Formats: sequence, structure tokens, C-alpha cells
Amino acid sequence: PFMLFFPIMYSCITYWLIGYNPQADHFIIYIVVVVLISNCGVALGIFIASVIPDLQVALLVAPLVLLPVMLFGGLFVNNSGIPAYFDWIKYISPVKYGFEALAKNEFYGLTFYCDGVPDSKCPITTGEQALQQLSLLGDGLTVAICTIALASMYTGLLIVALLGLFNVVRRNFK
Repeated sequence: PFMLFFPIMYSCITYWLIGYNPQADHFIIYIVVVVLISNCGVALGIFIASVIPDLQVALLVAPLVLLPVMLFGGLFVNNSGIPAYFDWIKYISPVKYGFEALAKNEFYGLTFYCDGVPDSKCPITTGEQALQQLSLLGDGLTVAICTIALASMYTGLLIVALLGLFNVVRRNFK
């Protein structure tokens, strides 16, 4: 219940404070994606804790896993700025799919207005231009695909964590 309650409460507060699109479907998609991102983070922590039996080692390994996943997910470093030899990391990053789903959910179909600036001087006038600047267009990913990817990562991480726990229990009872 807490894995749903707190992300939903967070979403209900932040969505309206930020001033996102007031349409109900955008709000529901936002809630679903935030719940999935939150649960993927929890599942990643459970996965690391279950496959590394020593607490001290797990605490050392966790940042080594989490930092690249966060850094190359597209939120902190633009997708076009990721070196080719690190490009593969974004595909295993829940941050990438969550950020892309939320950005596409918000920006598709928007029109921006620059008050007091002629249209020819306004750098970004559509949501699609904003997505292009974030390097989120042309990759074939939709909000639905990103949401399915997050749900799949969540399920996969929990399954691997369960297998890791079985291994630890089997090893301890031999």
C-alpha cells in the first residue's frame, strides 16, 4: 500500500503545483508513471540488497550502479551528449523511460508563447521543439512503450531479486 500511496500523494501535490496540463488523461498518466518510477527505484534497491549478501559491500556497490543509471538516463545528460561507449546504459535505465514518458506526456501538442518577444525571436514555440531539443524525438518510443518498459523493469528486477534471495537462503541452510 505504501508503494502506491506515497507516490500518488506526491503526484497529486506536484502535478498541480508545477502547473502541468490540466487534462485528466495527462494527470492519470503522470500518476501511473511516477508510481512506476518509484517502484522501479525500490525494486532496484531490493535487487542490489538481495544479490549482495554483505551489507557493507551492498552499500558500496549501490552508488556504482545507481549513478550511471541516473546520469545517462537523459535527465541529467542530454541523450545526444552521451558518448557512444556509454550509450547502452540508457536502455537499462528506468530514469530514461520515466523521464521520456513524462516529457512526452506533457509536451506533445503544446504551444508556447513568449510574452513581449516577437515570434521570430522566441526560441521554442511548440512542445515538439522542446522534445527535439531534449533529443526525445525520433527514437520510436511513445508514452505507452515507456510505461510498459518501466512495468517490465519493475517486474524483472523483482523476479531477479527473488531468485537472489532464494540463492542466499539455500546457501545459508547448507
